[in-house]
Amino acid sequence: MRVAIMQPTYLPWCGYFEMISSVDVFVLLDNVQFERSSWQHRNRIKGPSGEVLLSLPVKGANKFPQLLKDVELSNPEYDLQKHLKAIELYYSKASNYLPIIEKIRKIYSDKNLMLSEINGNLIRFICQELKIKTKLVKGSELIAKGKKTELSLNQCLELNATVFYAAGGSREYVDLEDGFYANNIKVEYQNYRQPVYPQLFRDFIPQLSVIDLLFNCGQKSLEVINSGKILVESDNQ
Repeated sequence: MRVAIMQPTYLPWCGYFEMISSVDVFVLLDNVQFERSSWQHRNRIKGPSGEVLLSLPVKGANKFPQLLKDVELSNPEYDLQKHLKAIELYYSKASNYLPIIEKIRKIYSDKNLMLSEINGNLIRFICQELKIKTKLVKGSELIAKGKKTELSLNQCLELNATVFYAAGGSREYVDLEDGFYANNIKVEYQNYRQPVYPQLFRDFIPQLSVIDLLFNCGQKSLEVINSGKILVESDNQ
């Protein structure tokens, strides 16, 4: 049983979906602290002049602490439509525009969602488009408690994980690896490089939202995503 755990970010990049596609269960970690100016509520797409930042303003951004699952959008009707119009404008000439834009419009039409809910809905939609069958569960729906690595370990135990597939940048805080090994859970770290693919508007820009890939490559998108996986580094003991 392979498990990965990540916060539900807004319109994630390709590497996020490589991680989802590589495991049996993916935990949308919505029961951790909200971070301002993070990918939790913003991401980038591409326009004629380069990258375009889409950021969702939230209520109570200065609250501390505030769990991600409790964060509300400041003006969802305005901001979601603003983002939708930008997506329509910049990708209307993409080869795979028509097959997916109506589905995106449906997601953005719901004005009563919390931030983590709009993120989760977009992630599920993208998984469907990529034909990823991984089971997605919310961290807040699990019994497991704890902070940082302790929480990850307890969630893995609850899900009967045999492998914990962690983000490459998490080595610094996965400081309880002995706890994983003691419970017969192998720790593997993602080693991922952004693949190059055809984009609109001249020069390639890396690490955009995965919807840029979907609009441009359609059914080949998952193949492109997986081509960025260099190898899995294992910390077996």
